[in-house]
Amino acid sequence: ESLNYHIKKHSSIVQMSNITTMQERKTMNALIRIAKDVLKREPDQNSFSVDIGIIRRLAGIKSSDNKLLKSALRKLESTSIEYNVLNKEKKEWGVFSFLARANIVELGRWNTTTVGFEFPSTILEVIKHPSMYVKLDLLVIRGLESKHSIALYEVMKDYQKLGEYSCSIDTFRNLMWIETGQY
Repeated sequence: ESLNYHIKKHSSIVQMSNITTMQERKTMNALIRIAKDVLKREPDQNSFSVDIGIIRRLAGIKSSDNKLLKSALRKLESTSIEYNVLNKEKKEWGVFSFLARANIVELGRWNTTTVGFEFPSTILEVIKHPSMYVKLDLLVIRGLESKHSIALYEVMKDYQKLGEYSCSIDTFRNLMWIETGQY
């Protein structure tokens, strides 16, 4: 099976506080890609399940140990993330936990291991019906080696057609999750 490594990600989720780790952000993108694929076939679906190997390929996880993925899923369920930081959509600012739930079901040596997950309703809506979105290449993101480079790539892709964009240092620090005094 050939994977499509492109996703259309809602601009307000691209413009989120970069509180997540590099692996959490890569996992977020993989889960969005998987959900979008399922929603094309089953638009009313709100619970998703996928072979763990697909998530690993999309998120660039090389380890067969599930600790890294479990950690990312745990944090995505419990971390409050600020969205629409750049106020591009000018309709709404807010915070969210990216996942409502996640589980990994290991079915033994010869069977597949699956990852099940659900999004909170607000996240599911922007995945289903993005009013403003950016097309991202997960192969590019897989090759990036820091959470800051991923955030910068996503924001620059989001504003690519404008030619240039400026924001305050404080807004940029929030977007990159860089504390005062850090560079």
